[in-house]
Amino acid sequence: MTSRQAPTVRIRKVTEPSEPVTGSTDALADSAPSGSSDEDRSALASTVPPPPLRSPVMSPIPPVPAIPIFRADVVSPAELLSARLPDGYRVVQLAHEGQWSDVWQAIDEDGHPVAVKLARSRTPDIASRFVTEARALASLTHRSIVRLHAHGATADQRPFLALEWLEGPSLARTLEERGAGLPPVDAIRLLIPIANALLLAHDRGLVHGDLRAEHVILVPLPNDRLLPKLIDFAGALRIPAPAPKLASTEPSRPSPPSERSGPDGDPAVDVQAFAALVFHAIMGRPPFQPESQRTAREVPRSGLSERDAVLWRILAQGLAPPQVKRRQSLHDFAKALAQWADLRGVEADVTGSSILPRWSGSPPAPHRGPPRGG
Repeated sequence: MTSRQAPTVRIRKVTEPSEPVTGSTDALADSAPSGSSDEDRSALASTVPPPPLRSPVMSPIPPVPAIPIFRADVVSPAELLSARLPDGYRVVQLAHEGQWSDVWQAIDEDGHPVAVKLARSRTPDIASRFVTEARALASLTHRSIVRLHAHGATADQRPFLALEWLEGPSLARTLEERGAGLPPVDAIRLLIPIANALLLAHDRGLVHGDLRAEHVILVPLPNDRLLPKLIDFAGALRIPAPAPKLASTEPSRPSPPSERSGPDGDPAVDVQAFAALVFHAIMGRPPFQPESQRTAREVPRSGLSERDAVLWRILAQGLAPPQVKRRQSLHDFAKALAQWADLRGVEADVTGSSILPRWSGSPPAPHRGPPRGG
């Protein structure tokens, strides 16, 4: 029996995937079995993938130290205002920005909301307007006139007024959002309380002087009612007291100097402005163009006469320039409007009060002197 030669077995170390392969392709070719040709060796070397690249060893990045952030305390205008106001007021928010003053919603020391009207500057003219408004409101108590709570100056000597806070839009904003005017009956029901408030001011010797839709606030009441409120008496003027009648034999005396500098107030100005306010509420637009574009005797044309000629005649008389209708009082004009509405079945104004009793009697006695406290 012939003995068989055991085959020669070569053990080749297989590198792990994670262990990099060292050496060249020639070394790999040398690991081929014996008896292989040069072509087989080169083919084996070409089929073996190249060794993976070793990533450079990187040292760990140290954590970046936290940089402290410095933020300046943001102080709101309301907080600045609170620091300037007298003790007891806490500002909530800015309610209205005006040309020479701003109105802030605030809370008084009793927890009630108030409107703080603050001057933007400390000029004598602005201070005079605040004094005028404070004196006017102090002498007027009417449900359709905004109430004055307090007045004074801030720590930086800016005048301010603490007024009744009114929740509701202005008549101008209401008409703008509506996009049209109100029915004539509704407009008169809405504005008769404003006529009552103006008549009280005239009785106390004051003319509002700046009556317009922006200065009428509509405060909602229960049962879908409204309470119109008149604001902004900063331009109020005094009505001069009539000169006393003297006997023909008594010599005339020189009139005493006026207690208030500036022009005298003319009630006819408020009559025309109130007629324009009624027109605006009915037609949805003011009756006159800007002051620089209209003449003194201009009376607006409208389609109101086609719907109700009687109402248009009443309004046309009220819209006439003050120098033309000196004899027409606010009492006469408002009474004509109330009677027109009464003939059309209107019994009460927008507040629920009767529309006629205030106008059924004779006009009030003319003003005899300056109001108390003025």
